[in-house]
Amino acid sequence: MLRLVRMGPARRLSKLQGHVTPGGRGLVVRAASSSPADGASSAAYIDIGGVKMPLAEPKRPELVPKGFAESAAGMSAEMVAHLKWMLQKDLLGQDLFLLGLPGPSRRRLVQAFCELTNREMEYVAVSRDTTEGDLKQRRELSAGNSLFFDSAPVRAAVHGRLLVLDGIEKAERNVLPTLNNLLENREMALEDGRFLLRHTTYDSIAAAHDPPKNLVRVDPNFRVVALGLPVPPFPGHTLDPPLRSRFQARVVTAPGAGAVMDTIASFAPSLDAGTQRGLAAVAETLRVMEGQQRSAGRGGEAASRRFPTFPHYALSGIAAQLESLSSSDPASVLARAYPALTPALRGPQDQALVETAQSVVAEHLPTTGRPGPTTTSIEAALAVTTDGGGNNPTSDGAEWISALNVGFADGTTMVVPGGKHCFQGCHALYASTLS
Repeated sequence: MLRLVRMGPARRLSKLQGHVTPGGRGLVVRAASSSPADGASSAAYIDIGGVKMPLAEPKRPELVPKGFAESAAGMSAEMVAHLKWMLQKDLLGQDLFLLGLPGPSRRRLVQAFCELTNREMEYVAVSRDTTEGDLKQRRELSAGNSLFFDSAPVRAAVHGRLLVLDGIEKAERNVLPTLNNLLENREMALEDGRFLLRHTTYDSIAAAHDPPKNLVRVDPNFRVVALGLPVPPFPGHTLDPPLRSRFQARVVTAPGAGAVMDTIASFAPSLDAGTQRGLAAVAETLRVMEGQQRSAGRGGEAASRRFPTFPHYALSGIAAQLESLSSSDPASVLARAYPALTPALRGPQDQALVETAQSVVAEHLPTTGRPGPTTTSIEAALAVTTDGGGNNPTSDGAEWISALNVGFADGTTMVVPGGKHCFQGCHALYASTLS
């Protein structure tokens, strides 16, 4: 149960009253307003399953995510459990690590948490190109002068915001240790001579005498949420044990059949029940297939040949499109969001998985003769590229796509050049041509 109670003139909290209603599936959000008695202080708090936390008005409202808690009434019990766990760790002053499958689900979960708790958020998209300057300070030119500018982690620490490190498994091993001391002791030495200091230490110094000007107090509300993928089976670097021990971890798994049905019913209530059950059955079956294949290929050669993750986050859009465009073919709409079902876009090693997935779709989402996608044919020319000695230069022995030929209904065609491991690029291009 999630309950939001408001007392006093907190305007942002009152906006939720128009978006969420009591009695949602696994979630109750209540917004109420009352005039405090004379001498009484105005207070706001959030209650998730009996876990309460007081709320405060943000100093920078534009940094508070908006629009992610509007569908709170349709949140599943799994999502509410994640929010409750995050609230518990936040009250304990602990940093979080959300581990899960690729997609925006974990990020949207954090953004919904920030909106419900009125928290300002700083965001860092971690990649192989992330440097120490992206995590501390960067020297830039301003009005002819070279100045240091604080990065997102420093701003979050000073102003008490929630810092999101998205894609933490992509960072090089010599970059993340920069944050070790900030995560463990809430301390960090900056390039401009300042030093971030834990609030308790800073307050004790300030109580005895005036603290040096180079000392900067770290706000006690500063939190870090890291988002990462499991390595293996996904590519990336595992976290070093010292860094890993700084976080409280939780696995955000793909939603189950019940949660999928709740999501579809929430976003497309007028969609016929048969199509709703079919989409949920396809999503659940493919989720099981992915889990079995990941387990079979963990740590082995098959790990690099995993079946693409089913986009559960796209089910709401698929259901909404089928509801608004009743003439659409469910199987064709699903193929647009999940082009891995197209055999020509997969290598020979995945044909068995593709055929199994297609049989699942054909069973639960049979073609009804309604108009399908705007393309009539897709052909991928596969060729094994070898070096001079006849050996495959790729580490996993996968084929290269040398060309992708797309034929449209009006008779025109388009040839897309291929290249080494262009499966994902071809997927994106195929999806864009069908949209």
